[in-house]
Amino acid sequence: MVTGSDTLDSYEALWELAELLGQVKPPTATKEDIDKSGLQIIKASEVPRYEREGRLTSNCVERCLICLDEYDSDDDLRLMSCRHAFHKDCVDKWLQGVSVSADPSPSVPTTGSQTANPA
Repeated sequence: MVTGSDTLDSYEALWELAELLGQVKPPTATKEDIDKSGLQIIKASEVPRYEREGRLTSNCVERCLICLDEYDSDDDLRLMSCRHAFHKDCVDKWLQGVSVSADPSPSVPTTGSQTANPA
């Protein structure tokens, strides 16, 4: 039970609540969990067929929505139970709680995103 005021308006009360709740972090999977999951691995060249058959949603057929890179035909993709597919390595890292981010590259348009230099 949190002591003190009925409201959590003090640093001490919030800290006590945080200690009671423990670390709030989404659960992650181990590599072994992922390997045992039964989630299918397909080649990117198979994406059109999987989309036609309704086994893959249309919003993830051209690029990985984690790293934002377009698929090459020989890329390994992991097909999730929600019918989304991602690069196998990208989604495996994401499931394991490893930070995954898109690498800035010259192929990404930057028009209008420049910031002024501080004076």
